[in-house]
Amino acid sequence: MHAETLRNVLHWTKEFHQQLSKSLSQSAGLHENEGSRLLLDYLARHETLLSNVIDGFEHTGELKALNTWCYEYLEMHPTHPLADGEIHYESLNSQQIIETVMEKHQHIIELYRYLHAKAATPSTQELLENLMKLEEHEAMLMSQNGNRLDEM
Repeated sequence: MHAETLRNVLHWTKEFHQQLSKSLSQSAGLHENEGSRLLLDYLARHETLLSNVIDGFEHTGELKALNTWCYEYLEMHPTHPLADGEIHYESLNSQQIIETVMEKHQHIIELYRYLHAKAATPSTQELLENLMKLEEHEAMLMSQNGNRLDEM
């Protein structure tokens, strides 16, 4: 991830959700288990929705907040855990799929939490708080719904 401003972080996060959606969708077509295919398809659609919401933040956020520099986090975490390559979800069971996706979301939440703690202006704090709440809520929703699908 090469990002210097909050706008770059949002763009990178949007692309991450798009890439994750693509990976989940591809794996859904390859998985042998019907329940896991349904789960992968659900998660892929949800990641696409998240990407679209992040895109909205990227385009409608306050310019001052979007132009906030945030390279300190990236210097401290040069090999961000989200850049670990593509995972082949078709080889995982439903619980492993949920855990892996939730772990990736937790890294995004930690990034937003760190940036929120360092934010100097109210508009930047508000934007990061909204992003953090969005990711937390959506991760919880995906986990709950994913577990319900797994129980079917």
